[in-house]
Amino acid sequence: MVIWEELPRDLVSSVVSWLPITDILRSRTISKQFHAWISSISFLDEIARVPTRSSWLVLFPSSTPSIASAYDPSLDSWLSLPVPLQIQPLASSRGLICGAPKPHLGSGSSRSSKELHVCNLVTRSWVRVPQPREMSRFFFLVVGMVSTGRSGFTIVVAGSDLVSHHASANFKLSAWVFESRSWKWTKGGTVLIDAAISTSKAMSGSTLFVVSGNRELAAYDLGRGSWRRVDLPAKELTSVKLVDRLGRLVLVARTNQDEISIWELHQEQHRSREKSLPSDDPSFWIELDRMPRCLSDELLLKSPSRRFACVGSGDVAYFSGTKCASILAYTFSTRSWRWTSCCSSNPHYDMLRGICLEPRLEISPGSSKK
Repeated sequence: MVIWEELPRDLVSSVVSWLPITDILRSRTISKQFHAWISSISFLDEIARVPTRSSWLVLFPSSTPSIASAYDPSLDSWLSLPVPLQIQPLASSRGLICGAPKPHLGSGSSRSSKELHVCNLVTRSWVRVPQPREMSRFFFLVVGMVSTGRSGFTIVVAGSDLVSHHASANFKLSAWVFESRSWKWTKGGTVLIDAAISTSKAMSGSTLFVVSGNRELAAYDLGRGSWRRVDLPAKELTSVKLVDRLGRLVLVARTNQDEISIWELHQEQHRSREKSLPSDDPSFWIELDRMPRCLSDELLLKSPSRRFACVGSGDVAYFSGTKCASILAYTFSTRSWRWTSCCSSNPHYDMLRGICLEPRLEISPGSSKK
């Protein structure tokens, strides 16, 4: 500690702020003075200048509900993460997780149907967010979140409501938006769809994408307050999963040949003008990669249902199969695959309730307001 005291504080802040979050947390045990400095506003201002960190894969094992398991790809290691409250994770953004208290969202008269929780698992700070009564009638709910600034966030909740058993468009898809700065919900746009939405979704930039049936996605733009439809890249795709890759939507799905393909959505202005699309869909898909056959066989063929889980954010996506004891990681930038060991006894089950989280010390959920 004597050496650190002799160095300029600005230099120490600059060096420490670039350490992995786990090392920064451990450094708080050096001394009481160091702990206080790590928690100071000046250091949090310094660490806020550090660009995007590698996202953790966070699992919430049912066997240890008060402790989450977080995988740090930069260190290739798992760590135990005490959680301040038991939640079903629904969305994440820059250090914050939005979740529903257990039991799950939409479970009748329980308290879990009346509020959401937003928390920073690293600092263990959290707030309650009440839900509008209108959400209780939805068949399915999906949640996206955008973190704004150091203590601001926006939550968008999409739900499908049955309109008619006989109409071609049987469901009305609605959006509700919560702004932490005003602490208010506002009702967003609606659109008619022919099938209820699934739980597969991704928040990419300021747009929430959800899977509607087997043929298309529904996309809600926070800025415009409206929905649009996006066709799937191919008709034979099933088990569709959505992942955000640094502001671009990635779609992962199983083909009818039991292969797993990876697609990325691009906007029309990046495409050759010779290729046209329907006017209501100014975007197109590019196939990035396909999982090697030996890996897809390992992931799918051991399972009679051919089902898999996929969770991702940033530069990495994670896969698990019902009979796999390990988790398969895919890195977009290098197009590389590798198996990683898992501390969970049932990684596939825990992956279904897992989420990716960018660890940040300076991001706060703020405080509840009435």
